[in-house]
Amino acid sequence: MKRSILAALILLIAVSSATAAKLYIGPMSGSYGVNLASPYYKTNINNPIYLDTTLDKLPEGYYCKDSMVAGGNLDGIYGDGQCTVTVSCPTGFNFVSQSNNAFVRPFGLLFIISKGDSHSSSTGIIHDNPTLIDSRSQNRFTIQSKGKNAIWFDVVLILPGDLSSDGKSIVIDGKQYPLADNDDYIATVTISIESDNVDAGYPKKLSVSIPFSGFFDSDSNIMKNNESAMNVSISTYPAASNLDIRALSDSQEAKRVADIEMYYYLGENKPTGTAVPYPRMFLSASNSPYDPADGGFELLHSSVGYDTPHTSYNSIGYIVSTQSYTEAEAKNPTVVLTSDGTGYASDNRVYHGDESTTTAGTEPYSKSKGEKEFIFPKYFETKSFSDFPSYYYYHWKNSIYVTLEPMSSGIMYPGIYRDTIYFHVIYD
Repeated sequence: MKRSILAALILLIAVSSATAAKLYIGPMSGSYGVNLASPYYKTNINNPIYLDTTLDKLPEGYYCKDSMVAGGNLDGIYGDGQCTVTVSCPTGFNFVSQSNNAFVRPFGLLFIISKGDSHSSSTGIIHDNPTLIDSRSQNRFTIQSKGKNAIWFDVVLILPGDLSSDGKSIVIDGKQYPLADNDDYIATVTISIESDNVDAGYPKKLSVSIPFSGFFDSDSNIMKNNESAMNVSISTYPAASNLDIRALSDSQEAKRVADIEMYYYLGENKPTGTAVPYPRMFLSASNSPYDPADGGFELLHSSVGYDTPHTSYNSIGYIVSTQSYTEAEAKNPTVVLTSDGTGYASDNRVYHGDESTTTAGTEPYSKSKGEKEFIFPKYFETKSFSDFPSYYYYHWKNSIYVTLEPMSSGIMYPGIYRDTIYFHVIYD
């Protein structure tokens, strides 16, 4: 009798461990290279239906894997439970052109909510009313399990409106949104899922930050998306165009001038082999990663021409600094289990402006300082749903700081001084 009871206890513990309630959230492919005039993001927000097809064959009113930007799942509840979803977008759920932020394209995110025995259920599924998140809606909602073991949602990109008759604007509810022919439209969306029903040992909150990228081409009738899966966004601060040379030179303060974010989505395509081709980044004063700028970073007076000598009266040098993940973090995937979904880069990087690399991608070398080092992203592994394969992506986001050199003379020409910092990404 005692042996039977013991066996039953062991069996009960094993079953409990195998059915632990756990959260999942991850990005999908619909966020990058979006054609902002595309007709393929017109999912019926009241009755969305999934089709197993590609985006360019998607009928209006439906959605597919290629139009999904993320997915989330609370699995293994076994009893009544709930999860809360929070969505944020600093640009107000608009794609915004980096070169001119007057050009914006509104979008929405449709959360298609289902419940069942598990995400792989084929019967007994309950569908809640879809929840549309955009600039006019609340950005937080709660889903009740209603006795089901699992809650999950597909997040689908919605592009409201239609192309104007002249092909240069998007018209939404009678309002025109003019768009310039650019490929630098960006937005960043953060989606969080949290629940108190999660078992001990697992995080009660998961978040994923997804940079969106888009383009607009008024001269093209091709409505396909850009196949590039790499997003780079640069947001400058007012300080970048209002540096006080004397004050910063005297104080040696590192002034924040920009934030840069790099995101590269791999999907299920995990890199294999001994040499994982992770992205590598650096900053320089040259627009080519292979040709060094001999003078490095220099603020030059507006009077300085191509042949004008650079002196202490018309120029001042500076360095640029930021933070990087370690190379090991770029090589080995980190499972997304932290509360913010990203972690933080902590390795310092300093660039003098004369750095360059070779076509083989060796580390950028500073001729003046003899230093060399890339900025590395973090390599993530995540699941959108409990029964899905893992997805992989690289992500790096950090602030850019400039520190001016001490003035070598007490006098500099009054006026405007300018320079350009270039951000290079190398990926094999």
